[in-house]
Amino acid sequence: YVAVFETSTPDTYYVDAEAGNDVSGDGSETAPWRTITHAMSEMAGSGLELRIASGAYNRALGEVFPIFMKSGISLSGVDRTATVIQGDGTANLLQFASTTQFSTATAIRGLKLTSGQRAIYIDGTASPGTGPLIEDNWLTSNQYGIWITAANGGLVQGEVRANLITSNSLAGIYQNVDRGMAQSI
Repeated sequence: YVAVFETSTPDTYYVDAEAGNDVSGDGSETAPWRTITHAMSEMAGSGLELRIASGAYNRALGEVFPIFMKSGISLSGVDRTATVIQGDGTANLLQFASTTQFSTATAIRGLKLTSGQRAIYIDGTASPGTGPLIEDNWLTSNQYGIWITAANGGLVQGEVRANLITSNSLAGIYQNVDRGMAQSI
């Protein structure tokens, strides 16, 4: 088993479901963490990337859903068929909270997101708004692939591109707009 990524940088951290360890790991390529949940609790700053090895990231592994995204931290899987974030249908998988502003510098790439209530929940209810980059993922078998809320003057100006969105029971992309605006989707 070998996770294949480009050369690491000082702002790059690693998670590996098979070889990682949330107790003794430090997030380096040679000592990765085991769960995305743990990695997000350890990482702080902007311009950071969390590279996620092939494997299934689910409650059995130790993931806690929803996984709350942090501004300036991007998630990158090996590819959208090999790196799987798998819920059990009871919670959102990845969530962008309204209390934090995101830009396209915060990206989600190369992941399969499956079996969540909402694979990706973007809450744009706070002003001045939010706008992550959602690119080259496979969103499948959720209730909603992407749920976008823009209310109370909030604004969502993210980018959603080159994703495969299939077999979500209620909607692939849903925009909940109430006195707000959802744009550039």
